This record gives sequence, C-alpha cells and structure tokens, in this order.
Amino acid sequence: MGHSRSYVVNDSEVAEKIEQQFHAYVALFMKLHYPTDGHAVSAAERRELTSQIKASVNEITLLAMKRKRCKFDTRPVRHPIPQTATGAARSYRPISG
Repeated sequence: MGHSRSYVVNDSEVAEKIEQQFHAYVALFMKLHYPTDGHAVSAAERRELTSQIKASVNEITLLAMKRKRCKFDTRPVRHPIPQTATGAARSYRPISG
C-alpha cells in the first residue's frame, strides 16, 4: 500500500510541475505575441522568447513522459472462473401437494 501512496504523491507532484510549466509557457507566448507596452518585440527579444518557449515545451514533454511512466499497469486482471452448479444439482423435483 505504501507504493500506491507514493505513486499518488509523485503523480500529483508531476502534474503540478506540468501545470506550472504550462503557465510559464503561456506567459512567454503572450509576451512574444502580445507585448504589453504596445511596441513590437525586437529581433533579439523574439529569438530569446522563442528559445525559452521551446525549452518550456521540451520541459512539459519530459514531465508528461515521466508522468506516463509513473502510471500503474492497466492490463485487466484475470479472475478465476467461479464454480457453477452442475446440471444434476440444478434439477429439482416440485413438491406435490
């Protein structure tokens, strides 16, 4: 049971890191395409922001791959076939009366 608990903690931590990195990505994207001061972004700033966006996307991808590795094995569990009554046990005689 300890393993499943650590799985939940690790999975939620990875999900939180993905969310944080996504917010950073959106902030960089907004800075690149919608500058706040109304001036166009210079070529040097554009290259830097583009580089940071690529790094952010790579980090999100790596975190997503890590999260996928943390998942439990999802193959169906095989249960033994339950015993059923035989034909003789199922037959019965009605009570006359």
